[in-house]
Amino acid sequence: MSNKIDAYQSLAGRTPVTGRAPVKTAQAAVDGNSNKAVASITATDSVSLTGDAVQLQKFEKTLSASPASNSGKVDQLRQAISKGSYQVDAKAVASKLSRFEFTLGNA
Repeated sequence: MSNKIDAYQSLAGRTPVTGRAPVKTAQAAVDGNSNKAVASITATDSVSLTGDAVQLQKFEKTLSASPASNSGKVDQLRQAISKGSYQVDAKAVASKLSRFEFTLGNA
């Protein structure tokens, strides 16, 4: 069984509704008195964060308070590169790269 939903065909020949209807309380609807308007509405919605969300917020605060880079280490590397004494440890780079890729694949 299939139903074709076509808003233009289903509304054909109908007069569009304009304006606003009066808002009624639930009690007015139950009592049958449809002329009572809503005096006030109290919100009862609430939001609660999971433990993971709270932990993530703490991590974000800690991360934003720390410097973006270790300027001392960056200066040492710049000097070593400019002097030509910087040596890349290919095995260490390959090991960390493969460990990173493995971690991504298992996430």
